[in-house]
Amino acid sequence: MVNILAKKTMLLLCLSSMILISGCFSNLQQNESRDINEQEVYRTIEAYIVKERHYLLYNVVEGEKQKEIEIQVPYKIQSLQIKKITLLQDNNVVSEELDQVKTLNNKLTIKMPYYIPQFNQMKATLTNNKIITLNIGQYTLENFTEHDFNHNNIKPMQITNNHLKFHNGKLESTTEFVKKDETEVEVKIPEAALKYIKNIQFNRAEQNGKIKYTLKCEISQSILTDYNLESAVVDISIVQNANEKKWSLIKSSVPIQTMDYQTKTNE
Repeated sequence: MVNILAKKTMLLLCLSSMILISGCFSNLQQNESRDINEQEVYRTIEAYIVKERHYLLYNVVEGEKQKEIEIQVPYKIQSLQIKKITLLQDNNVVSEELDQVKTLNNKLTIKMPYYIPQFNQMKATLTNNKIITLNIGQYTLENFTEHDFNHNNIKPMQITNNHLKFHNGKLESTTEFVKKDETEVEVKIPEAALKYIKNIQFNRAEQNGKIKYTLKCEISQSILTDYNLESAVVDISIVQNANEKKWSLIKSSVPIQTMDYQTKTNE
């Protein structure tokens, strides 16, 4: 009887050990499978080339350097859980490590501590301490220092209406101001984008106590085809110039896609 009981006890111990070992092996397989899937996702994202170029104005008030820049990608970057990044241009580091990072869906917002002329990659450190390098498209920034109008006792012009449209390679923007606030107004476009822009007209008209400025220009499709791009973005700023003290009153980031060129235009 004792022998039978001992044998049953040994059998139960063996079964328990087998179940425990089986469970551990199953968890190990699941962990290995998850790690493999993660690595595949990281490799896929790292290999993805974003075919976009951004021509931006890095406008900051004199004495300041920091500015928030928004980066968009065609996948849900928020799910990567990024905690800090470093910017690169063609695999060369161009920034210090930046830890002020916000993500929402496919957008990432970073606080740049100083002006960086260009970047097209970012090295991201994730919350799980994995490090991946992402191709984010080409960002070309032009430094534009604004004067502190409040410090210089200059009143910014009051905008009453603004409208911008871009279709079939043609851009038209209208901005209306209160007449009594008027000083000189000019348009600012990044120099790097100007080679694709022609027939620029910037006209002033006066009507019903208001001043209206109209900007018209043509943006060549070459802005896309030269680099085999899917899209491009160009900053256009309406700038108040009060005795050579300048302030960006309103800045528009104009998205440009192949669909915006429905018919062939004369280049």
